[in-house]
Formats: sequence, structure tokens, C-alpha cells
Amino acid sequence: AGIQPGDLIVEVDGVSTRDWTTDKAVREITGPEGTIVKLTIYRPSTGERITFPLKRSRIQITTVRGVRRLESETGDKWDYMLDRELGVAYIQLTGFNPDSFDELTRALHDAQKQGMRGLVLDLRHNPGGLLDVAVDVVSEFLQRGEVVSTRGRAEPRRVLKTSGKAEYPGLPLIVLVNSGSASASEIVSGALRDHHRALLIGERTFGKGSVQRLMWLDRRLLFGGKPKARIKLTTALYYLPNGRSPHREPGAKVWGVDPDREVVLTPKEYARVLKREQESFIIHNESPEQKKLDEEARKQRMEELKAKTDEDTESDEDRLLSDEDIKLLRADPYEAPDTDPQLETALLYLRIKLSGNLPWPQELVQKTSQTP
Repeated sequence: AGIQPGDLIVEVDGVSTRDWTTDKAVREITGPEGTIVKLTIYRPSTGERITFPLKRSRIQITTVRGVRRLESETGDKWDYMLDRELGVAYIQLTGFNPDSFDELTRALHDAQKQGMRGLVLDLRHNPGGLLDVAVDVVSEFLQRGEVVSTRGRAEPRRVLKTSGKAEYPGLPLIVLVNSGSASASEIVSGALRDHHRALLIGERTFGKGSVQRLMWLDRRLLFGGKPKARIKLTTALYYLPNGRSPHREPGAKVWGVDPDREVVLTPKEYARVLKREQESFIIHNESPEQKKLDEEARKQRMEELKAKTDEDTESDEDRLLSDEDIKLLRADPYEAPDTDPQLETALLYLRIKLSGNLPWPQELVQKTSQTP
């Protein structure tokens, strides 16, 4: 079985990782492409110690994900259907990288083959990325219109519009956003909302609308000299089609992109959503004979491991939180259900629309959207 969430790396190439810092772990685990590193992990769920020889290679991180992975040799196939009967699809976009638009295009085609009639586009925790990719994403769903404009003290106004080649101009669309949705995510969600093309659900976005440029401080670079230093300057701001910048200024009461339907998660709900997302991204290949420990045995094994690794460590007086403090912090009796309230709300809206054949998206969104 491969390395799983919750596994603890206890040795690297036979050397204990006790007292290692994160930087040291990165230095020891990474290395020249093609070389081998051996990781020994402790698996709390089964009480096993397993050693994995891994060949170092360049990792290409994808930014598009679905509901669950499908069985395949490469593990890159997804099931995108939230509700197969009504045709509600789900796609999560985690960044706006150079390949993100091509990944999204392929995902949309696959979702269409799986029966997509409506889509939930999840931009939560998406920190942004390339501006041109954001414009391309909007252009998939909006036939024509302004996506974003930029202007600064010393820069003329620049307006970016859709390509006019939308493949899904009438697809019922809901976009999920939260405080981790920033920059390009705010451009996409703001443009789709301002044109009444999508319904936004979740929480107010981060508020990053700055245009930044890297500039060389050593002018000799122009004449073949070696660069000495660079400086990153904010030279302009992004402005959404409604004329407002999402950028959060000091002391501001309004920033970012507000959802049409606010659904706020409690900390425990937020933690469950993140955990479920992480688990869905893992490619599982456990052997069928592998047995998991019951909860009592798992706790005992963890205490044994803790006793081995915590010898000669800091005293109770030096610790920031004692075991009692930690228990008190975890004593909140509320147990968050194993659901995603923001996603469930989006699913409810699309089920109502698709089962009742209600007008969508422009007519319904325009009537229900809140004025920014």
C-alpha cells in the first residue's frame, strides 16, 4: 500500500527523523532526479512500520479534481457526477497554472460524457495564478463581456474581454468561494456574478486585487551584466465588471467578492471539509488482507510511539499546551456532521432548477443576487 494521510515518516534512509525540522526533512527527502530515497513510515491505523523505496522524479501537479477517483493505471481519471440522475457535476479548480485551462477543458468534456446538465465549480482555497488563464476560464461560460480591467497611477486602463468562443454559455452554473479564494479566483467569480452568469455560494473572498511586476534594480542587465537584485512593485489594481476592485485596503469594510448566498462554516465543519478533500485526492492501493486496528489498539500503539520519541524532550513547563489544555480545547460537544454545507446548498439549488426546469442562469441569478 502507498503512503496514506496520517502516516508518520519515522526514518529516511535508515536515519531517525526525531527532532528534525521541516527544512531538514525536505533537504533529506528531495534530491537528484532518478535517485532512490527510502522512507520508513509508521501507520497508526494498522500499527505497521513499512519502508518504501521511492525514485525521485519531477512531479507535475494537476489543478482540476472531481468527486472521486476512478480506477485507472495512472489514477488521473475522475468521476465528476454529484447527482448522476439529475446530471449535477462537480469540478474543483485549485489554481490558475499554465496547464489549468487545458485540464479544465478535458474535465468539462469528461463530465459532459458522464451526463452533466449543471455544474458546481469549486474555487474555495484557490489562491489564484495567471490572469490569462482566469480570462480563458470565464470565456468557457460567458459568450461576451468584460472579464476584468486594470489601471494604476502610471498605467493606462486595460480591459480584458471574453474570447467569444464559449462552449458552455447556457450551462447552469454555481461557483463556491470562501476566504481562501484570491486573485484570479476573485476575477473569475466576480465576472461570472456581475454578468449574472453564475450563482455564488459560500463566504466573502480574500481581497487580493493587486497587479504586481518584477523589476530589475541593476540596469547593467540590459548590457549583458549579471542581475544584482529585483523588486516586486504593485503597479495597478484589478477592477471587476461592476467597476469595483476586490483589493482589501487597510481599514476597509468592503472587499473581495461577496457570495449571492452566504453559507458560513464552523471551524469543525471547515476541518471536516478539508479532511474529506484530502482523502479524495489520495490514490489508494491497499492490499485486501491489510487489517486496521480498532480504536483502542490504535491509541495504545500511538502512546508507545510517543513514549519512544518523546524521551528527553522538553519538560511540561516548557510546553505551550499541556495534555489537559489540549483536551479542554477539544471538549466542544458539537460534532460537525460529515457533510459540506456549502456544497450541499449548491446541490440543492441545481436539483431544484433541473428537476423543475426553472429559468437559469441569467434570469434566476439576476432575480436572486444580492446587490454588491
